[in-house]
Amino acid sequence: MNIDQIIAKVLAGKASQEELSALDTWKKEAQDNILAIKEMQSIDSTIEQTAEYKEYSVDDAWSVMQTKMDTTETTITQTEAKVVSFQWMKMAVAACTVFLLAFVGWNYVSGDGAFSPESYTTAEIGLDATLIDGSNIKVDVNSVLDTKSERAVALEGRAFFKVAKSPDDQFTVQLPEGKITVLGTEFVVDTRQREEKIFVVEGKVRYEHEKRKIDLTAGELLVLKDGDIMKVMSEGNEMTLWMESKLAFRDKPLTDVIKSLEIHFGRKIIVDDVKAMKKCRVNTTITNETLEDILNELSLTLGLKYHTIDNTIHIVQSNC
Repeated sequence: MNIDQIIAKVLAGKASQEELSALDTWKKEAQDNILAIKEMQSIDSTIEQTAEYKEYSVDDAWSVMQTKMDTTETTITQTEAKVVSFQWMKMAVAACTVFLLAFVGWNYVSGDGAFSPESYTTAEIGLDATLIDGSNIKVDVNSVLDTKSERAVALEGRAFFKVAKSPDDQFTVQLPEGKITVLGTEFVVDTRQREEKIFVVEGKVRYEHEKRKIDLTAGELLVLKDGDIMKVMSEGNEMTLWMESKLAFRDKPLTDVIKSLEIHFGRKIIVDDVKAMKKCRVNTTITNETLEDILNELSLTLGLKYHTIDNTIHIVQSNC
Protein backbone atom coordinates (compact mmCIF):
# COMPACT_ATOMS: atom_id res chain seq x y z
CA MET A 1 0.00 0.00 0.00
CA ASN A 2 1.48 3.40 -0.95
CA ILE A 3 1.59 6.47 1.28
CA ASP A 4 -1.31 8.15 -0.57
CA GLN A 5 -3.64 5.35 0.44
CA ILE A 6 -2.41 5.34 4.04
CA ILE A 7 -3.06 9.08 4.39
CA ALA A 8 -6.51 8.66 2.87
CA LYS A 9 -7.31 5.96 5.43
CA VAL A 10 -6.02 8.11 8.30
CA LEU A 11 -8.22 11.03 7.19
CA ALA A 12 -11.18 8.67 6.99
CA GLY A 13 -10.41 7.21 10.41
CA LYS A 14 -9.97 3.69 9.03
CA ALA A 15 -6.20 3.20 9.32
CA SER A 16 -4.83 0.16 11.12
CA GLN A 17 -2.14 0.33 13.79
CA GLU A 18 0.39 -0.97 11.25
CA GLU A 19 -0.59 1.77 8.83
CA LEU A 20 -0.32 4.43 11.54
CA SER A 21 3.18 3.18 12.34
CA ALA A 22 4.08 3.33 8.67
CA LEU A 23 2.81 6.91 8.45
CA ASP A 24 4.85 7.85 11.50
CA THR A 25 7.98 6.46 9.83
CA TRP A 26 7.22 8.44 6.68
CA LYS A 27 6.68 11.65 8.71
CA LYS A 28 10.12 11.32 10.28
CA GLU A 29 11.64 10.88 6.84
CA ALA A 30 9.64 13.92 5.63
CA GLN A 31 11.32 16.03 8.31
CA ASP A 32 14.67 15.17 6.78
CA ASN A 33 13.29 16.18 3.40
CA ILE A 34 12.17 19.57 4.72
CA LEU A 35 15.61 20.14 6.22
CA ALA A 36 17.03 19.61 2.78
CA ILE A 37 14.75 22.34 1.43
CA LYS A 38 15.95 24.69 4.19
CA GLU A 39 19.53 24.07 3.15
CA MET A 40 18.66 25.29 -0.33
CA GLN A 41 16.76 28.38 0.85
CA SER A 42 17.85 29.68 4.26
CA ILE A 43 15.34 31.64 6.32
CA ASP A 44 18.07 34.16 7.09
CA SER A 45 18.88 34.88 3.44
CA THR A 46 19.64 38.48 2.50
CA ILE A 47 17.22 40.76 0.66
CA GLU A 48 19.04 40.10 -2.59
CA GLN A 49 18.63 36.37 -2.07
CA THR A 50 14.93 36.59 -1.29
CA ALA A 51 14.37 38.81 -4.31
CA GLU A 52 15.19 35.83 -6.53
CA TYR A 53 12.47 33.61 -5.13
CA LYS A 54 10.24 34.06 -8.22
CA GLU A 55 12.81 32.20 -10.31
CA TYR A 56 13.12 29.32 -7.86
CA SER A 57 12.49 26.01 -9.65
CA VAL A 58 10.56 23.30 -7.86
CA ASP A 59 11.85 20.72 -10.38
CA ASP A 60 15.45 21.69 -9.56
CA ALA A 61 14.67 21.41 -5.86
CA TRP A 62 13.20 17.99 -6.44
CA SER A 63 16.29 16.92 -8.36
CA VAL A 64 18.48 17.85 -5.40
CA MET A 65 16.06 16.13 -3.03
CA GLN A 66 16.23 12.88 -4.99
CA THR A 67 19.97 12.65 -4.45
CA LYS A 68 19.28 12.54 -0.72
CA MET A 69 16.73 9.78 -0.89
CA ASP A 70 16.74 6.10 -1.64
CA THR A 71 15.61 6.10 -5.28
CA THR A 72 14.48 2.47 -5.27
CA GLU A 73 12.16 1.87 -2.33
CA THR A 74 11.46 2.95 1.25
CA THR A 75 10.85 0.44 3.99
CA ILE A 76 7.36 0.85 5.43
CA THR A 77 7.57 -2.06 7.87
CA GLN A 78 10.22 -4.62 8.67
CA THR A 79 8.27 -7.36 6.90
CA GLU A 80 6.87 -5.63 3.84
CA ALA A 81 8.58 -3.11 1.54
CA LYS A 82 6.47 -0.78 -0.54
CA VAL A 83 7.40 1.75 -3.20
CA VAL A 84 6.73 5.32 -2.09
CA SER A 85 4.71 7.50 -4.43
CA PHE A 86 7.40 9.95 -5.51
CA GLN A 87 4.85 12.00 -7.46
CA TRP A 88 2.91 12.70 -4.23
CA MET A 89 6.16 13.47 -2.41
CA LYS A 90 7.14 15.87 -5.18
CA MET A 91 3.92 17.81 -4.64
CA ALA A 92 4.62 17.93 -0.91
CA VAL A 93 8.12 19.27 -1.52
CA ALA A 94 6.70 21.93 -3.83
CA ALA A 95 4.23 22.97 -1.15
CA CYS A 96 6.99 23.13 1.48
CA THR A 97 9.13 25.22 -0.84
CA VAL A 98 6.33 27.72 -1.47
CA PHE A 99 5.67 27.93 2.28
CA LEU A 100 9.31 28.54 3.14
CA LEU A 101 9.70 31.23 0.48
CA ALA A 102 6.50 32.93 1.59
CA PHE A 103 7.81 32.88 5.17
CA VAL A 104 11.06 34.50 4.05
CA GLY A 105 9.13 37.18 2.19
CA TRP A 106 6.97 37.96 5.26
CA ASN A 107 10.03 38.26 7.47
CA TYR A 108 11.54 40.71 5.00
CA VAL A 109 8.38 42.87 4.90
CA SER A 110 7.91 42.96 8.70
CA GLY A 111 11.59 42.85 9.66
CA ASP A 112 12.96 43.60 13.11
CA GLY A 113 10.86 46.77 13.17
CA ALA A 114 7.56 44.87 13.29
CA PHE A 115 5.26 46.05 16.08
CA SER A 116 5.14 43.97 19.22
CA PRO A 117 2.97 45.04 22.20
CA GLU A 118 5.03 45.87 25.28
CA SER A 119 4.36 46.89 28.89
CA TYR A 120 6.85 49.05 30.80
CA THR A 121 6.74 49.70 34.55
CA THR A 122 9.23 52.23 35.93
CA ALA A 123 10.33 52.14 39.56
CA GLU A 124 13.40 54.14 40.61
CA ILE A 125 14.55 54.89 37.05
CA GLY A 126 12.48 56.47 34.27
CA LEU A 127 12.23 55.31 30.68
CA ASP A 128 13.13 56.98 27.39
CA ALA A 129 11.39 55.03 24.61
CA THR A 130 11.17 55.53 20.85
CA LEU A 131 8.24 53.83 19.17
CA ILE A 132 8.33 52.20 15.73
CA ASP A 133 6.65 55.26 14.17
CA GLY A 134 9.43 57.54 15.49
CA SER A 135 7.47 59.01 18.41
CA ASN A 136 9.49 59.56 21.59
CA ILE A 137 8.11 59.05 25.10
CA LYS A 138 9.92 59.96 28.34
CA VAL A 139 8.24 58.08 31.18
CA ASP A 140 8.69 59.26 34.77
CA VAL A 141 9.33 56.93 37.71
CA ASN A 142 6.44 55.00 39.24
CA SER A 143 4.53 54.91 35.96
CA VAL A 144 3.16 52.23 33.61
CA LEU A 145 3.22 52.50 29.80
CA ASP A 146 1.55 49.92 27.54
CA THR A 147 2.03 50.05 23.78
CA LYS A 148 -1.16 48.92 22.02
CA SER A 149 -0.20 49.51 18.38
CA GLU A 150 2.29 51.55 16.38
CA ARG A 151 0.38 54.75 17.26
CA ALA A 152 -1.63 53.87 20.38
CA VAL A 153 -0.48 53.59 24.00
CA ALA A 154 -2.01 53.51 27.49
CA LEU A 155 -0.48 55.44 30.41
CA GLU A 156 -0.79 55.46 34.18
CA GLY A 157 1.58 57.96 35.75
CA ARG A 158 3.53 60.79 34.14
CA ALA A 159 5.17 61.05 30.73
CA PHE A 160 6.28 63.50 28.06
CA PHE A 161 5.21 62.75 24.49
CA LYS A 162 6.88 63.98 21.32
CA VAL A 163 4.64 62.44 18.68
CA ALA A 164 5.93 61.96 15.14
CA LYS A 165 3.75 63.84 12.66
CA SER A 166 1.44 61.74 10.50
CA PRO A 167 -1.45 63.75 8.98
CA ASP A 168 -3.44 60.64 8.09
CA ASP A 169 -2.78 58.52 11.19
CA GLN A 170 -3.90 59.65 14.63
CA PHE A 171 -1.87 58.91 17.76
CA THR A 172 -3.90 58.03 20.87
CA VAL A 173 -3.07 57.89 24.58
CA GLN A 174 -5.56 56.00 26.74
CA LEU A 175 -5.67 57.32 30.31
CA PRO A 176 -7.41 55.82 33.35
CA GLU A 177 -10.47 58.03 32.71
CA GLY A 178 -10.05 59.90 29.42
CA LYS A 179 -8.29 59.64 26.07
CA ILE A 180 -5.95 61.93 24.11
CA THR A 181 -5.89 62.10 20.30
CA VAL A 182 -3.16 63.87 18.30
CA LEU A 183 -1.62 63.95 14.84
CA GLY A 184 1.81 65.20 15.88
CA THR A 185 2.75 67.40 18.82
CA GLU A 186 4.52 67.64 22.19
CA PHE A 187 2.69 67.39 25.50
CA VAL A 188 2.98 66.18 29.10
CA VAL A 189 0.49 63.89 30.82
CA ASP A 190 0.16 63.29 34.57
CA THR A 191 -2.49 60.87 35.90
CA ARG A 192 -1.27 60.72 39.48
CA GLN A 193 -3.12 61.93 42.59
CA ARG A 194 -6.46 60.69 41.24
CA GLU A 195 -6.59 63.37 38.56
CA GLU A 196 -5.55 63.80 34.95
CA LYS A 197 -3.41 66.71 33.78
CA ILE A 198 -2.43 67.48 30.19
CA PHE A 199 -0.11 70.34 29.30
CA VAL A 200 0.53 71.07 25.61
CA VAL A 201 4.09 72.20 24.82
CA GLU A 202 3.62 72.41 21.04
CA GLY A 203 0.83 71.77 18.58
CA LYS A 204 -2.68 70.67 19.45
CA VAL A 205 -4.34 67.73 21.20
CA ARG A 206 -7.91 66.63 21.83
CA TYR A 207 -8.96 65.32 25.23
CA GLU A 208 -12.05 63.12 25.48
CA HIS A 209 -13.85 62.24 28.69
CA GLU A 210 -17.19 60.50 28.56
CA LYS A 211 -19.13 62.59 25.97
CA ARG A 212 -17.00 65.72 26.26
CA LYS A 213 -14.32 66.66 23.73
CA ILE A 214 -11.91 69.50 24.52
CA ASP A 215 -9.18 70.83 22.22
CA LEU A 216 -5.94 72.12 23.75
CA THR A 217 -3.25 74.24 22.10
CA ALA A 218 0.30 75.18 23.12
CA GLY A 219 0.47 76.70 26.62
CA GLU A 220 -2.88 75.31 27.78
CA LEU A 221 -3.23 73.07 30.82
CA LEU A 222 -6.23 70.80 31.39
CA VAL A 223 -7.05 69.27 34.76
CA LEU A 224 -9.68 66.57 35.34
CA LYS A 225 -10.50 66.06 39.01
CA ASP A 226 -13.57 64.44 40.54
CA GLY A 227 -15.29 64.54 37.16
CA ASP A 228 -14.78 68.29 36.73
CA ILE A 229 -12.65 69.68 33.88
CA MET A 230 -10.71 72.94 34.10
CA LYS A 231 -8.65 74.46 31.27
CA VAL A 232 -6.23 77.35 31.88
CA MET A 233 -3.19 78.99 30.34
CA SER A 234 0.03 77.94 32.09
CA GLU A 235 3.80 78.15 31.79
CA GLY A 236 3.80 74.45 32.60
CA ASN A 237 6.88 74.56 34.85
CA GLU A 238 5.53 72.02 37.30
CA MET A 239 4.61 69.76 34.39
CA THR A 240 7.98 69.83 32.60
CA LEU A 241 10.75 70.36 35.18
CA TRP A 242 10.75 66.69 36.17
CA MET A 243 12.32 65.86 32.79
CA GLU A 244 15.41 67.73 34.02
CA SER A 245 15.29 65.80 37.31
CA LYS A 246 13.88 68.93 38.97
CA LEU A 247 11.02 69.55 41.37
CA ALA A 248 9.78 73.13 41.69
CA PHE A 249 7.43 74.45 44.39
CA ARG A 250 6.14 78.03 44.38
CA ASP A 251 4.29 79.01 47.54
CA LYS A 252 2.96 75.48 47.94
CA PRO A 253 1.48 74.15 51.21
CA LEU A 254 3.86 71.74 52.91
CA THR A 255 1.21 69.02 52.76
CA ASP A 256 1.08 69.33 48.94
CA VAL A 257 4.89 69.21 48.78
CA ILE A 258 4.97 66.05 50.89
CA LYS A 259 2.38 64.44 48.63
CA SER A 260 4.46 65.30 45.53
CA LEU A 261 7.58 63.83 47.17
CA GLU A 262 5.66 60.67 48.06
CA ILE A 263 4.58 60.17 44.46
CA HIS A 264 7.92 61.16 42.90
CA PHE A 265 10.05 58.87 45.08
CA GLY A 266 7.53 56.07 45.55
CA ARG A 267 7.81 56.20 49.34
CA LYS A 268 4.96 56.22 51.83
CA ILE A 269 4.96 59.51 53.77
CA ILE A 270 2.41 60.18 56.54
CA VAL A 271 1.78 63.67 57.93
CA ASP A 272 0.57 63.36 61.51
CA ASP A 273 -0.90 66.87 61.82
CA VAL A 274 -2.21 67.83 58.38
CA LYS A 275 -4.13 70.90 59.57
CA ALA A 276 -1.12 72.50 61.27
CA MET A 277 1.28 71.82 58.39
CA LYS A 278 -1.00 73.35 55.78
CA LYS A 279 0.15 76.69 57.21
CA CYS A 280 3.70 75.99 56.07
CA ARG A 281 4.50 77.34 52.58
CA VAL A 282 7.39 76.05 50.46
CA ASN A 283 9.39 77.93 47.80
CA THR A 284 12.21 75.84 46.39
CA THR A 285 13.60 74.10 43.32
CA ILE A 286 15.13 70.67 43.84
CA THR A 287 17.58 69.14 41.38
CA ASN A 288 18.99 65.59 41.50
CA GLU A 289 18.58 65.30 45.27
CA THR A 290 17.61 62.25 47.27
CA LEU A 291 14.48 62.18 49.40
CA GLU A 292 16.63 62.23 52.53
CA ASP A 293 18.47 65.34 51.31
CA ILE A 294 15.18 67.12 50.69
CA LEU A 295 13.76 66.20 54.08
CA ASN A 296 16.94 67.40 55.76
CA GLU A 297 16.65 70.71 53.89
CA LEU A 298 13.03 71.10 55.04
CA SER A 299 14.13 70.29 58.58
CA LEU A 300 16.57 73.23 58.49
CA THR A 301 14.17 75.74 56.90
CA LEU A 302 10.84 74.73 58.47
CA GLY A 303 11.89 72.87 61.61
CA LEU A 304 10.52 69.66 60.17
CA LYS A 305 10.90 66.57 62.34
CA TYR A 306 10.34 63.05 61.08
CA HIS A 307 11.21 59.41 61.68
CA THR A 308 11.03 56.21 59.64
CA ILE A 309 9.18 53.04 60.65
CA ASP A 310 9.11 49.99 58.33
CA ASN A 311 10.14 52.13 55.32
CA THR A 312 7.27 54.58 56.01
CA ILE A 313 8.25 58.17 56.79
CA HIS A 314 6.24 59.93 59.50
CA ILE A 315 6.25 63.74 59.58
CA VAL A 316 5.57 64.55 63.23
CA GLN A 317 6.30 68.27 63.65
CA SER A 318 7.14 71.61 62.02
CA ASN A 319 7.79 75.17 63.34
CA CYS A 320 5.41 76.99 60.98
